[in-house]
Amino acid sequence: LWEPPIAVYWSNGSCTSNLKWPEAQRTRTKQKAEQLQAQLDGGLKQTLLKYGLPSSLITFPLFLNSRVDQVIMIAMVPRSELGIYVAGVSFSLVALIPFQALAKITAPRIAAAGQEWRLISVRLILASVAIAAVTMLIALPLTSWAFPTVMGNQFRTGVAAAQLLIAASTLRGCADVFQECIRGLGLPGRAVFVEIAGLVVGLATLFLLIDKHGVIGAAIASNLGYGTALVGQALLLIVAFRRHDDRGRDTGGNSAGPANQ
Repeated sequence: LWEPPIAVYWSNGSCTSNLKWPEAQRTRTKQKAEQLQAQLDGGLKQTLLKYGLPSSLITFPLFLNSRVDQVIMIAMVPRSELGIYVAGVSFSLVALIPFQALAKITAPRIAAAGQEWRLISVRLILASVAIAAVTMLIALPLTSWAFPTVMGNQFRTGVAAAQLLIAASTLRGCADVFQECIRGLGLPGRAVFVEIAGLVVGLATLFLLIDKHGVIGAAIASNLGYGTALVGQALLLIVAFRRHDDRGRDTGGNSAGPANQ
């Protein structure tokens, strides 16, 4: 029987066709699919290595910088002083709330800004500085009343340490926003080294100050560690601003932002 060159059959509830793809066409289609898959895989690997992995590594020194001081103090200060310090750390976390809210939107906002990335970055940086100024002006004076009121009158001797820890949280909050700016520009790998430097400074000054100054020395060490991270992040932003033109591209023509890393 004659069969048309292209025919569609319905049998047993399924649709079939006698359409035959030329072998050469099938080969070309397969090669294009393989090439596309290789490009996607290569781009994914590059993004993971240059952006995903460094972004994850940032959290490690940051976590140590915020927790290891309390572990070390267990063996170096009396239990009563340790309790005051832990209470001060918990109280100071209130100062981080506005910075964390701003940091959540910083990286995606800069990454999606396009040609306006510089203006958006400056606005976010100025917003974090304004929050820091308001926190210092309001929270520090209120701490002398709020800390013993919230934690109990037995913690009144820790007011000075709590005020220093409020200042440390403010520095940490600014550093977080600056760090997110750097991530938005697609440069998280450099921020890892800054956080490591902050960790080293914080631990070194902790050992130097804690014997003579107790919890006050530990609070000062926190300020020095977080301050180091803040200064380092600010320097990275200055370098990034100089190396990128107004279109968000570096001197090599690479676009800023994680999608282009």
